[in-house]
Amino acid sequence: MRLYSLLLYLFPPSFRRAHGRALLQVARTASARGDVTPRRIVADLMQASVREWLSLCPEPIRRPRGSAMHDVIRDVRYAARLLVKQPGFTLAAVVTLALGIGANTAMFSLADATLLRPVNVAQPDRLVSWTWTSAYPDYVAYTTRDDVFEGVMAWSGGSRLSVTMDDRTELTSTMFVSGNALHVLGVGAAAGRVLLPADDVPNSPIVGVLSYDYGRSRFGADPSVIGRLLRVNEQPVTIVGVAQQGFRGITLGTTPGIYVPLTAAAPIRGGFFNDPGL
Repeated sequence: MRLYSLLLYLFPPSFRRAHGRALLQVARTASARGDVTPRRIVADLMQASVREWLSLCPEPIRRPRGSAMHDVIRDVRYAARLLVKQPGFTLAAVVTLALGIGANTAMFSLADATLLRPVNVAQPDRLVSWTWTSAYPDYVAYTTRDDVFEGVMAWSGGSRLSVTMDDRTELTSTMFVSGNALHVLGVGAAAGRVLLPADDVPNSPIVGVLSYDYGRSRFGADPSVIGRLLRVNEQPVTIVGVAQQGFRGITLGTTPGIYVPLTAAAPIRGGFFNDPGL
């Protein structure tokens, strides 16, 4: 009975004042007769105390039957009962959703890294890009418009060309850029130097700058790669530098392995800048 008296403190004070003595008397009588066990009395008291405390809470807003919210709650309860009754189907549905969400998350992460983020250059918000179908001298004329642009650069392609070095040949994305391109973009060199305007001269020896990722994967970040000779479409190209880490190209979605001057487009593959003198 002492335990029973203590359990009465689980009830709200107002309930104890109104019904405490009566409950104690009922418990004594039931215990003396052996109608219920002490364990049953304790369980009933605990359940009753919860109901009494809930009765003191504000009445929840009840939505009328037939409302949209009532229909949603009913459908959710029905679906939950079906899922519990069919654990095999529930497991298959959960696994399917997990795989679908995981695949979509991976694709979005890839698109975000390659297509949505700005290129990793200095002040990307100040870059302006346009496409034109004129000749190389027109680009040279644009470079004199320093009243409009702080710097003007040009590039062509991102073509996969044959690159040979140490008797190993592979297709590598190669981009032709003006000699001032990396300087205009604010891209430095992790090793050696970047391209210079002096490199972008017709009929001069062809030089190239490796991207950081390509230099690391192809040559293991070996500093002795500077000054070595490789062949791009059978044309000799001297490596003069490796671009800084994090720079993965001028255009999103394109990651060149080698940058060579625009004037090298003619001897290497021809194309838009086929003859810089025209």
